[in-house]
Amino acid sequence: MKGIATLSLSAQWLFNIIKITAILFTLPVSAQSLNPGQAELDNYLTSLSTNNKMMTAVYVSKNGTPLYEHYAGFASVEKVVPITAQTRFRIGSISKTFTAVLVMRLIEKNKLSLNTKLDQFFPDIPNASDISIKHLLSHRSGIFSYTNDPEYMRYRTTPQTKAQMLSRIQAFQPEFKPGTKYNYSNSNYAILSYIVESLHNKSLAEVITDEITNPLNLNNTYVGNNTETEEHEAFSYRFNNLWIKQPETHMSVPHGAGSIVSTAKDTNQFFSALFTGKLVSTSSLTAMMALENGYGLGLAGEPFGEKRFYGHFGGIDGFVSAAGYNTEDGLNITVLSNAVNYNFNDVLITVLQSMYGLPIDKKL
Repeated sequence: MKGIATLSLSAQWLFNIIKITAILFTLPVSAQSLNPGQAELDNYLTSLSTNNKMMTAVYVSKNGTPLYEHYAGFASVEKVVPITAQTRFRIGSISKTFTAVLVMRLIEKNKLSLNTKLDQFFPDIPNASDISIKHLLSHRSGIFSYTNDPEYMRYRTTPQTKAQMLSRIQAFQPEFKPGTKYNYSNSNYAILSYIVESLHNKSLAEVITDEITNPLNLNNTYVGNNTETEEHEAFSYRFNNLWIKQPETHMSVPHGAGSIVSTAKDTNQFFSALFTGKLVSTSSLTAMMALENGYGLGLAGEPFGEKRFYGHFGGIDGFVSAAGYNTEDGLNITVLSNAVNYNFNDVLITVLQSMYGLPIDKKL
């Protein structure tokens, strides 16, 4: 959840984005009741768009009830297509929570366990006999992230097969002994999604539809493909005197690590469903929320004052996204962007300040 960079899934920004959360939620929270303060927040978010700072889709709910939503900017700058409630964004690493849910559901069906070793599926990956499903879920496998490989930029926009991606992952030397350290790696969740496909004998797109989006009626959430504005999908941009459209990562590359497309509302409802027992059992959710180095099993957790939010951040191409759920008061915040020329953390802090009735102190 870091500063702007050109790599669509790079460790420098996109999928090491979680490291920023230590400075994200740092303000004191004293208000006990929620007060959206919509007019001031609306003005702030609108000004970001009109001043070429950031385009956004914001959706906030509390205990499943909508509190606030705001849409500003363009899904397509070239065609002057505005961002609306129907706009679908690439949500990057938030996809990892979807993949983790699928894995936990397989564990509940006794198809896997947290202690299942990777060599049962991919024995050619170094240390596979010592790497567990839990190590993969918690980024403690020691497997090098393929997005950190300089070659990544060469192939990221072209279709890749599972065999091609596994061949790359298998060729990397381990970074450390499994279980001894934490290091965020997209390879972990690509591998997990291949395991999900193997056990379901279906594509990841089909499994997500069957297990998550159809049961929850999330009709705007799916594994992405080439962007189509006719399908309400947004392009992404970076600013260099004007908004410049970014190349599109082919979704076969991130796969379960970052291939999902969704709206702000659908993403918000996914996390509401997760934390209200509609996707996994209480024991599975507890395991997902057990943090080590700030990360659990497909979930990150950080405080906002004395409050704690669980969720995930994401980045892919020019997209940046954040989703967080407070299990104590039920506040659920989703911020999606396809164009950032501003401090994304300041936007998240400002939305949270507004939701908790605190003065908004971030100004352009």
